[in-house]
Amino acid sequence: MENKLDKILKKILKVKNLKNLNTKNCKNWDSIAQMTIIMQIEENFKIQFTDKDIYNLNSIEKIKKFLKKKVKN
Repeated sequence: MENKLDKILKKILKVKNLKNLNTKNCKNWDSIAQMTIIMQIEENFKIQFTDKDIYNLNSIEKIKKFLKKKVKN
């Protein structure tokens, strides 16, 4: 799961290192990137996000934690 997610995030955000990345410290992580990330995760992991989820998932850590709860390997 993490490998797939890492590939999605690196491609969308155009970064090599995801450690501690969030909306505040990544210039490429704007609102369009956020929606692209959400759509790609929904498509690849077959899950749905609520509006609240989308707003709160503003870091790599939060996204990974959320997916671990939602996705059954």
